[in-house]
Amino acid sequence: MQITYQPTAFCRLGGVVALFFLPELMLAQLGGGATPACLVDFSLQNQNRMVFGAVNTECPPTIHSIPFGNWGVDSLYGRREDGGQFQGWCQNNHDPQCPPVGDARMEWNSCTTQEPEFRAPNCFYYNYNACYWQRTVTGGNHYANNFIRWPAACPFDSDNDGLCDTGGCLKWCQVGLQPEENYMELYEHDPPFGRWDLVARLNYPAQIARSASSTMRNCSEGFSNWVINLHNGIAEADMRIWIRGGQFEFGGCSPACFLP
Repeated sequence: MQITYQPTAFCRLGGVVALFFLPELMLAQLGGGATPACLVDFSLQNQNRMVFGAVNTECPPTIHSIPFGNWGVDSLYGRREDGGQFQGWCQNNHDPQCPPVGDARMEWNSCTTQEPEFRAPNCFYYNYNACYWQRTVTGGNHYANNFIRWPAACPFDSDNDGLCDTGGCLKWCQVGLQPEENYMELYEHDPPFGRWDLVARLNYPAQIARSASSTMRNCSEGFSNWVINLHNGIAEADMRIWIRGGQFEFGGCSPACFLP
């Protein structure tokens, strides 16, 4: 079973349908819907990650890897993981306490103001802007993966030429996020007990992604533009929506026309 969010209302944003969601979830089985729908597979990505404000989640007397820590991401569409959702820059070729080179985890100084020895400027604990700030050393990260099931009409022939030309996924290969839905909450991970400490919340404007092309059967890949978060004094990153693909679920449809 795949968890997806249930659309309850639609609005038009820049000529494209966008979604509002209820907070409760519904269960939907991939490829097995009882009604016709267009199932769109999407991912949320970030890049250009930077930290420049006060973060004090990995300070003494913690017993972990003071002051470095790995950060995960909560969003409306995905949960934090101790992986590579918001990669920083420290691995064990810099500090033996950080994860080994090649590990998805790349850590951040997470004790920037509480302890004098970890404060900027210090080129061991900060890697950017004359050793006052921190900046990722990798490219894009995926921090959420999910599906949207759009209710869709059965394919049909609108001009009576025997070919299906309307319905299916034709107008549903898109994902729209409103500002209240579009955020990243950053958490620092504290093994071995699995505790997570909130670092910051990054809020973003509305975003729309559309497939580069669509048919009644399928959605192609597509992207929104990259946008930066609203300033919060702690961290920043660009984000975008990536539509990975989509497919029409017939749900009992028996088109009386030829479907290319």
